[in-house]
Amino acid sequence: MKRWNVVLLSVTAAALLMVSIPGPTSAVAAAANSEQQGEPGFTKTVKDLDKELVEKVQEALKPFVNEEIDFEGVRYSYKIDGKKEPTLYSKDYRTVTHPVKGAEKIFAAEVTIKAQTGEIYQINLDPQLSSLDEGIRTKMKAAITETEKSLSYDDITKLNIDGASGEISTLGPYHLVIDAKSGKVQLAIYNVPKSKVDQRAVQAAQQAAGSFTGGKKITFDSVRRFVGEGADRYLFTQNNEQSINVWIEAATNKIQNISLGAERPIHSSREELKKKFAKPKYTAAEAIKTMNPMIKKIFGIDVTGYQVKVEDNNYTFLKEGSPSILAAINEKGKVFVLNRELVAKSK
Repeated sequence: MKRWNVVLLSVTAAALLMVSIPGPTSAVAAAANSEQQGEPGFTKTVKDLDKELVEKVQEALKPFVNEEIDFEGVRYSYKIDGKKEPTLYSKDYRTVTHPVKGAEKIFAAEVTIKAQTGEIYQINLDPQLSSLDEGIRTKMKAAITETEKSLSYDDITKLNIDGASGEISTLGPYHLVIDAKSGKVQLAIYNVPKSKVDQRAVQAAQQAAGSFTGGKKITFDSVRRFVGEGADRYLFTQNNEQSINVWIEAATNKIQNISLGAERPIHSSREELKKKFAKPKYTAAEAIKTMNPMIKKIFGIDVTGYQVKVEDNNYTFLKEGSPSILAAINEKGKVFVLNRELVAKSK
């Protein structure tokens, strides 16, 4: 699945499911939990790790760093294929202070490796590391300039290298993924001032949000742009109690997805959600009659005569050769998610 689809689906799924996700555990709690499961706990020093694994980590770093990294400790914070795997972190680090989350340690290098196979899962590097390969730094800076001139390399918190694909991505206030060899941008996600967004897109987002909230005037808190793999879209977000997200195609200013978090159904698990909507709230005819006015207003699509597929609280309107529309409802039958899919075949 393409990255853009993963991003959009993750946001849509969050709106559809809204299943609570537990926060990250502390290193001590993670260690205690892993020991209970018979898995490796927290290793305080790199000396406790198999020497061959350390050598493989050093070898994996050679294309990216011009000197050997002095590793100090190991933590087991990543669970891969059901097993907690070691992450080696360097002795050297610097501390940065964020306005909201406070101080953060940026290690010169952090490398996660699969202990059994010796495969590198990922590498995190300090973008300010003096021994960082200059070619990587140059490619990333060029990619940043190509994407958006207002973005700065110095704002990057970490450089992440995927062990499988070798792609390099940024961690920090914006997200950029480039091909390690060519430097070509694969994906870019970054904040955009509303003044720099096509005002037709802004108006479309406001009108859609107004239709979704009973005519209320909506002012968005932020706009993010998602560019990559043939996709170019804006995400308009209002973070108040209504929690509104509107996705718009940059080229056409058409709405692709809108969700209203304040109206999501209340449930703690997928099973509870399925139980709540075991009996459909609407028949196919009722769904079309109830939802068609809003669908026409937001997407400009008339779903009269469409087939309707019902799964839990999701209603999908299908017609051969036409864009399919997905609508999700809450317990009261109110639509809180609308999504315009690609052209789909009826089933």
